[in-house]
Amino acid sequence: MVNARSAPDERDLEILAALRAAPTNVSGQTLADLFGISRVALWKRIQRLRGYSYRIQGGSRGYRLLAEDVVVPWEFQDGATAVYLSETSSTMDAAWGLAERGAPAGTLVIADRQSAGRGRQGRAWCSPGGGLYLTLVLRPRLPSSHAACLALEGACALLAWLGTTHSCHLDFHWPNDLMAQGRKVGGLLVELAGSAEEPRFYLLGLGVNLHAVGLPDRASAGLADLLSHPPLRRDLATDFRERMMAWSKKPVLRPREWERPCTQLARSVVLQDWQGREITGVARGFDDHGGLILADAKTVTTFLPGEARRVRLARGVDA
Repeated sequence: MVNARSAPDERDLEILAALRAAPTNVSGQTLADLFGISRVALWKRIQRLRGYSYRIQGGSRGYRLLAEDVVVPWEFQDGATAVYLSETSSTMDAAWGLAERGAPAGTLVIADRQSAGRGRQGRAWCSPGGGLYLTLVLRPRLPSSHAACLALEGACALLAWLGTTHSCHLDFHWPNDLMAQGRKVGGLLVELAGSAEEPRFYLLGLGVNLHAVGLPDRASAGLADLLSHPPLRRDLATDFRERMMAWSKKPVLRPREWERPCTQLARSVVLQDWQGREITGVARGFDDHGGLILADAKTVTTFLPGEARRVRLARGVDA
């Protein structure tokens, strides 16, 4: 259920501000006296803040705000629509319903965890609490034949921000994986509604691990494993939305830029299609549709993401 809890009122946010400003624990009586409420009323408000994933420690020594990497709507200051779900089946499903009902471009659906998160081709996406799980509603003037460009632009946007602000350099593996030294950190997913010539809307999903998760077919890593001070999910989501909104207002197809973070290029890869056939060739780059250009000794062929079941490096390591 979208935003099942009511948003905090002004008094809740005043208590949160007092906890932020305190260098150490603050006694419950001090807070209650400060705001003219009972200890019981204070406790109820603290519980409500905890329900939004603010980590507030409580005990005989009082209350202390331990961490606040939260993604609730009032933490976003850019004025755009943000919908928070503490838990949902999939942010893609929730965003689809909102987009069908006319949600504007830039609407962000973000959750603390997903019970049925999905990746490309309907694969399950492990979504424990603490990761970044979001879907962005976009309405660019872009034919569906260019849908793959959204994932490539999304990867460039995210990796540019991480590299610039946190000196965290991830790799992109076509068609949608974010990697760190062979370990999966995240992925992107694109879905659309409407006709091939004029889609009504696009959904761009992004999942990023904050900590390594158990994957059945590959190793994983999280931003907290790579950085001593990982970014706040709110900041990452805000920048991702801003960059993608700017691009979607006037889409520019730029294959050379998409190639920069892709470490498969100029290497021999094996592409398996949905009939089980395997095509081996050297990844030469991308075309304007976001397709992978694969060259062998005789031919040069371009594959769109929907044509590829799996891509791996020719030496046998999954890409």
